[in-house]
Amino acid sequence: MTDAAQGSVVREFVQESFVARTFVRRAVVQATYATQMFVLCIIGNRTLLQRTLVKGTSALPGAGLRLAALCLSLVSAACGNEAPPKPSAAQVDSAALAAKASNVISPDTAGRTLASAAGATAYHVDDVAGANGIISGSVHLLGVLPLDTMVVPDRDSTGCRAFQDVTMPTARGARSAKQDSTEHDVGNAIVWLVGVTHGPRDVLPRRVNLVLDDCHLEPRVMVAPVGATINMTNRDDMLSQLHFVDHGRGAAPRATIGFTDPGQVVPSEVPLGKPGLVEITDEKHPWVRGFIAVAPHPFVAVTGADGEFAFEGVPAGEYTLVVWHERLGGRVAPVRVQAGVTTAVGVKY
Repeated sequence: MTDAAQGSVVREFVQESFVARTFVRRAVVQATYATQMFVLCIIGNRTLLQRTLVKGTSALPGAGLRLAALCLSLVSAACGNEAPPKPSAAQVDSAALAAKASNVISPDTAGRTLASAAGATAYHVDDVAGANGIISGSVHLLGVLPLDTMVVPDRDSTGCRAFQDVTMPTARGARSAKQDSTEHDVGNAIVWLVGVTHGPRDVLPRRVNLVLDDCHLEPRVMVAPVGATINMTNRDDMLSQLHFVDHGRGAAPRATIGFTDPGQVVPSEVPLGKPGLVEITDEKHPWVRGFIAVAPHPFVAVTGADGEFAFEGVPAGEYTLVVWHERLGGRVAPVRVQAGVTTAVGVKY
């Protein structure tokens, strides 16, 4: 993959960040200018009133109206709702290089790259195996874990098991600032390659299972191929309305599955009809949550408890590795795969 193609993974995030920073700077400038205009209005008010009193009280109403119109026009000009300017191509490119160098990408932007990870067209299965290599990777966190923002049950909690550290099950208790140098394995991170357009056939199962049990979705994070059938099973004695949506801002709905009784099994192909990162929420119980990576090609995986993953049969070439974790955010890393070679990749949070 070329540098330009790799840069496109973070270009959208960079542009959004630039616009946000520009908007804040402009807001500060406009607020300062508005304050200055207000002070000038006060000064103008004093001078105008002094002149009006000399002419007599009959001139006060007209003078007040003229002054009010003046102040409103000045403050309106100072606080106009202009749209922030879009960055130039040069500014975006330079910022993209900086963002790529830091390997940080917004979670929303990271999630959207999964939908187009195989390029503009569908992934092509090679008739004859080409020159392929292996990627052996790991994901780790250095330092203190960020605060877990899990929602705690406030009703229908009978039978719910503990929610402690479900997003990072292998790092329980890692809260102390004294552990700044500690390296934690990051399980339940989703990793994928961007830019793979062809390769071996996907061997992921065409039918996957997701269970609502003790107020938890099991597995919480999973991978499924495009077009697979998901069997949703309910074991909880509570009404649930599960929504499947594309993850991120402006999330588009995919499907809704409702449960009324324990033991229900509802199969559906709708949630997995197209590639992308899917978030599952319960309309009635906000602490129920899960994620499905609907894979456009075979090179999508969820890290194990040890934070490790592997891709075999990767066509030789240059790609971008994207890592997403619901609690830690997104990361990217360039990867070069050579035929017959195992490439080691380590991603740090």
